[in-house]
Amino acid sequence: MFLRNIELLDKYLINSKNLSPIYTISSNEYLFLQEASDKIRKHVKHYGFHERNILTIDYLFKWDELLKINQELSLFYNKKIIELRISNIKQISKTGECILEKYINNLNKNNITIINLPKLDLLSQKKTWIQLLKNNFTFIEIPSIKIIDLPKWINSRLISQQQNIDKKTLNFITEQVEGNLLAANQEIIKLFFLYGPGTLTFQQVKNSISKAAKYNIFSIKENILNGDLIRLILILQDLKNENETFPLILWVITQEICILLKFKTAINNGKSLKNLFEKYHIYIKYQSLIEIALKRLSLDILKYAFYEIVQIDKELKGMHIKSYYRDPWVSLFKLIIILSS
Repeated sequence: MFLRNIELLDKYLINSKNLSPIYTISSNEYLFLQEASDKIRKHVKHYGFHERNILTIDYLFKWDELLKINQELSLFYNKKIIELRISNIKQISKTGECILEKYINNLNKNNITIINLPKLDLLSQKKTWIQLLKNNFTFIEIPSIKIIDLPKWINSRLISQQQNIDKKTLNFITEQVEGNLLAANQEIIKLFFLYGPGTLTFQQVKNSISKAAKYNIFSIKENILNGDLIRLILILQDLKNENETFPLILWVITQEICILLKFKTAINNGKSLKNLFEKYHIYIKYQSLIEIALKRLSLDILKYAFYEIVQIDKELKGMHIKSYYRDPWVSLFKLIIILSS
């Protein structure tokens, strides 16, 4: 079964008579991957699948672990969920692709697998293991929200929690979140807890967003591009003191590292920066900052920063690694020092 958006998932899960052994979700939006996975987990729990094994797939992943977990008996339940989180398909080796094919062709009936993938390019879509997933199991492809459609998306979320705002207030929220759906969703949920159902005023929304912290989460982006170490330390410390959600902060930083790494690689291969800005819909006010950051940061530094992000994500999931701090905040402060070099 192939689904083209998250809205169809609820209806599909309700109407499906049998569980799919594998549910694959493909999207560049972390929020959509998270929400779709939550819906599937909630659904399969009704069928006795409770225990979870989460595997983050990167170029350091030991592929034998996947086959081992597939055959292991659950400690507390007869059935379990195996989640594969793949942020970059290009990091999967030939060995990894072969093991994925073997895994897909030799499923354990006591397991349900949920696979998170980024948006697939044409080359990735032709891979054998991707074709196996698309042709034989449930595959959900969730597109990103275009900038022009962001106000409509925000408004629909507010309406779903019985809240209304005028156009001026809607535009204000849109400008503040700058395309970050995870941050937008967090603000929308907070508005409901603060004010409940009803019509919201501009001042209520403005107060809600500004209350988040003295330095709000959206200022991280600008200061990473500026390489302003002192200000970044102050921002992160303030967000930490305000108990801001760590995964959201990590997501914001990850997005900046990924876009800089992608741009740096493309420029080294002869691509035009102007064309890249147009292709990835970069806001005009950030274009000069990105250009400065690309001159300041080498490709090797950006690759190392991405490697560090992967390690921090593992720390966050409790997958402790030798030579790394067990406190993800400490590792995050180390990372911003690298990015400010």
